[in-house]
Amino acid sequence: MDEALADGQLDMIGLGRPMCVDTDLPNRLISREWAQGESYERRIDPPRAGLAWFCIQLMNIGDGLAPERELAGAQAIERYARSEADAARGLRGR
Repeated sequence: MDEALADGQLDMIGLGRPMCVDTDLPNRLISREWAQGESYERRIDPPRAGLAWFCIQLMNIGDGLAPERELAGAQAIERYARSEADAARGLRGR
């Protein structure tokens, strides 16, 4: 990444999505423990499940749970839809 920035091949590196799973990514990159973050988007199938997959990871971390790196895309969609429906039901009558 340093070389790509220094050579002008790119102007910016996005860390948002990888940090939904690897919350310590910046520290690992700075310390050179890791050379790059994981591209989780490549393993999510179907690709349209990406939003749900990353939201589930953030929800897990918020609940003090570990990320589910092997979560299937279809499962992510189902769980995210169920979570949103539960949240909407909880708001009724407010």
